[in-house]
Amino acid sequence: MGCSVSKPPAPDAPVTPTSEASPTKPPSSPSPAKAPVAAPTPTKTVSPPPVPPLPSPEKTPVAAPLSCRTEGSDWDATPRTPRPVTPQSSDSDDSDDSDGEDDDRRCGRTSVEPDADDWFPAKLGIGGASQKCPPLQCGSCGFVVHRFSGHRWHRQVDYMHFRHFEGHSYDLVKLRAKLVPASEYAAYSCQCAWQSTDTWKALDQWGSDPEPHGGAANGRIEWRKKKKG
Repeated sequence: MGCSVSKPPAPDAPVTPTSEASPTKPPSSPSPAKAPVAAPTPTKTVSPPPVPPLPSPEKTPVAAPLSCRTEGSDWDATPRTPRPVTPQSSDSDDSDDSDGEDDDRRCGRTSVEPDADDWFPAKLGIGGASQKCPPLQCGSCGFVVHRFSGHRWHRQVDYMHFRHFEGHSYDLVKLRAKLVPASEYAAYSCQCAWQSTDTWKALDQWGSDPEPHGGAANGRIEWRKKKKG
């Protein structure tokens, strides 16, 4: 009976590995895709718009002197004749219708003293130089009322004059600087009100209208009979 015997390989022959013995390489994973990098956007420098120049101010035309004005122009080159000044008569010195300039000329030149504080049994009121009235005291500021016979207050006198020179800051010299000589009148004042009259004017102790003979700080005259003593 015959049998086949395999021959051993020659010692110099190369050994070929079988497919079972060759190692298997794992499949390679795909590399992650890289995101594209955007190129930097160049920054543009915006210059401000040019500033327009300011308009030059308009010049106001100056009127030409009379010597430069021609006939037919809008300017009246006719010389003006000043109005004659009418001198004040002697009768107007005692009139309350004189203007402020006349008062400026005549006031502040008197050395009159306030009337004596005598008690007269008369009604509450004020009157002219020839009329008697009781001594008065103001119920608003609390000071006595001074009377100057034969005078009236300057037409443009105001409250601040009496606020500074009457009452607790009484200064006779500065107070009478606004007195104007007027023989028929009598001037009255306290620290908050003043009056000038040549006729009788009845007063109410609770308040009287100062117009048209003067004024008052609070719009009302609150003069009352001064108490004896």
